[in-house]
Amino acid sequence: MWSYTKHSKPKREPESRFYTLCDNPWREDVLSAARQAVRRNGGAAGVYGETIARVEVRGVGKWLGELARDLHTSAYRRQAVRQVLLPK
Repeated sequence: MWSYTKHSKPKREPESRFYTLCDNPWREDVLSAARQAVRRNGGAAGVYGETIARVEVRGVGKWLGELARDLHTSAYRRQAVRQVLLPK
């Protein structure tokens, strides 16, 4: 009998649908893939002013570890982003 894990089900049942884009955003593989995607497309600093270059100088592993811990313990609080209302 197959072991039911979220990693093997898509191979066994390709017609299945998954409705959660990311169930555990603090997982190392998820954070690493996101960082690589941002690095590949030359991502901007964003609301925190954190650049890829600054993260790499500080240490990618350390930065991802701190981010994972904050996400997992719910210590991470996103900053407010300026809202702009567009006329309809």
